[in-house]
Amino acid sequence: MEIKTKVCNICSIEKDIEEFHKNKHAKDGKFSYCKLCNNNRRRQYHKTYSEIENKAAMVRHYKLQESIYKHYGKMCKWCGSTVDLSVDHINSDGYNHRTQNNKRRKSSTDLYRAVVKDNFPDTYQILCKRCNMLKFTGTKEDVIAYLKRLCAHSPEFCTQCDD
Repeated sequence: MEIKTKVCNICSIEKDIEEFHKNKHAKDGKFSYCKLCNNNRRRQYHKTYSEIENKAAMVRHYKLQESIYKHYGKMCKWCGSTVDLSVDHINSDGYNHRTQNNKRRKSSTDLYRAVVKDNFPDTYQILCKRCNMLKFTGTKEDVIAYLKRLCAHSPEFCTQCDD
């Protein structure tokens, strides 16, 4: 005999069996609460805990980032800048590293975890975002020359300039 209705444990309303999500661990194969009550529970959970979880994730991210800066230094290896820093793959194999084992694009937190897990390998360096982007267009000397050209107008762009 197939069950056609079920009473929700939260709202105590008898509803059609299709109003309940599947649950392979339950005797009848359905959860004890209806889809509507489940959605309300999930919304309430998200409202209550998402901000707490986001803050905890940010704290973990910045702790990982600080451990990397502590090891590699908290300044750009090319120009000496201390703002807008990023972890750079020295061999320009960042895309391969991010997509290895799956097609999902990995976050900076995933990269930080991998660097710490691999015990801070020599295949990474700290570059400011400007040098990291310019790295694809030329050599370190090209970047320094570019920064010196910028320096003529804005000295704060270049820490290598003697002016």
